[in-house]
Amino acid sequence: MSPVTVHNLPGQNTWGATIIADPGLSGWAPLYGMLKDRYGVTWTLDIATPLTG
Repeated sequence: MSPVTVHNLPGQNTWGATIIADPGLSGWAPLYGMLKDRYGVTWTLDIATPLTG
């Protein structure tokens, strides 16, 4: 998943997920976000390396 795709999650939520934490900068990672899919599974997006480009 590219950084562009991750940043567009809130605007392209067509697959039934609930955004818990919008993707963005956190104290421990340059990109962090959290969502719950339509089956109730919580997913954490935690990118550990700096984004380039």
